[in-house]
Amino acid sequence: MRKAVVREADGFVENVIEIKPQSQWPIPEGCRLVIAKKSGSPGDTWDGQTFVRPEREPVDPTLEDRIKALEATNEVARESL
Repeated sequence: MRKAVVREADGFVENVIEIKPQSQWPIPEGCRLVIAKKSGSPGDTWDGQTFVRPEREPVDPTLEDRIKALEATNEVARESL
C-alpha cells in the first residue's frame, strides 16, 4: 500500500513509501502515515483531507535562453519577408 510519511507538526510530506498493511515498520518520531493511493509526493503538504503541492517560484531564463529565443524570433521574421 502506498503511504505518505507526514510530519505531525506541519503536515509536510517527508517521503512516500510502499508498505504492507500489517508491516511492523517503525514510523519516524513526530510523523504519521497517510494513505496516498494516487497523489502525494515528498515536499507536498497534507491538509488533513488532501495533498497540496507547493507553488514553485518561476525560474528566470538564463542569458543563453534569452539569446536563443531572440535568434528564433529573428529567424521567423526573416522567413516572413
